[in-house]
Amino acid sequence: MNFKYIPTDKAFINEVALTFKESRDLIRAKLGGKHSVADQLTGLVTRDGKPINLRRDIYQDKQPAGCFFFLNYNEDDQLRDIEVHRCKQIQVFDTLFGFDDKIDFIAGQLSHMTLEQIEKYWTDRSLKLNKYQLSQLNIPRLLSTTKDYLIYGGLPDSCAPGLSFEACVFEVIPSPNEVFNIDLDELDDYLMIGSNDSGDPICIDLIHENEVVFLNHDNDFESVFMNSSIQQLVECMIRYNDFNASLNPRFENNTFLQNRFTDNEFATFCNDLQLIDLKSLLDNSFWKTASDCFLLERDNQ
Repeated sequence: MNFKYIPTDKAFINEVALTFKESRDLIRAKLGGKHSVADQLTGLVTRDGKPINLRRDIYQDKQPAGCFFFLNYNEDDQLRDIEVHRCKQIQVFDTLFGFDDKIDFIAGQLSHMTLEQIEKYWTDRSLKLNKYQLSQLNIPRLLSTTKDYLIYGGLPDSCAPGLSFEACVFEVIPSPNEVFNIDLDELDDYLMIGSNDSGDPICIDLIHENEVVFLNHDNDFESVFMNSSIQQLVECMIRYNDFNASLNPRFENNTFLQNRFTDNEFATFCNDLQLIDLKSLLDNSFWKTASDCFLLERDNQ
């Protein structure tokens, strides 16, 4: 069996749509009556002393082994909630999970911001968002999720730590070769979306599932990992920006900069980055270097 939840009042079991508060009889008919009944008095009572009668239908499947759902109903026999006890895959919003996925991965995926939240964050800070046209993204190896974010999400003109994303003036999103008027075959596998404060191009890596990297132009355009996707890059930028902004107002008159943040505050910041993207703090990655700079500035004053 497969289970899917979308941000409405619906859930799907094997693509059959179920609506919360739908009648038990209707749901049984939709699912073909393939259930066992597990109604029972729970021994618990409501606040007014009434016994709680658990009303539950159980749906099982042999593939995978141990796959079953509890469909729980209220006292009026309307669908109240669904318990998933293993299935082939479970979809929450647009994200697929397996029952063997680690909890850190699941937590990170479910913590993502919506496009509306991201846009509000930047506009509340009077930062312009640069978005792409569909015609500029006619690149076979661009994933649909990458295209969707560039079209509907957008990138801020500039953001700490020293990142800039100017509006694309090319008819099609360019490679670094086109931007810098050079001709290096290995750069054809990258699409340039911005730059860092050293002038290194920030790019989408077409070989590695649209990861975001920067290319160190002082080291033969060596690829340095930033994030696993374009949206995770933006969410890490937001978390970094929030942490950076939290330091200055509290301690602007404090000459002892080592007290700007505690070790626990820094650990929370790093944990948040990894919840956004488990790979964000890999050795020698962009965010690992950027976060380490906070410690260096604090401890070497």
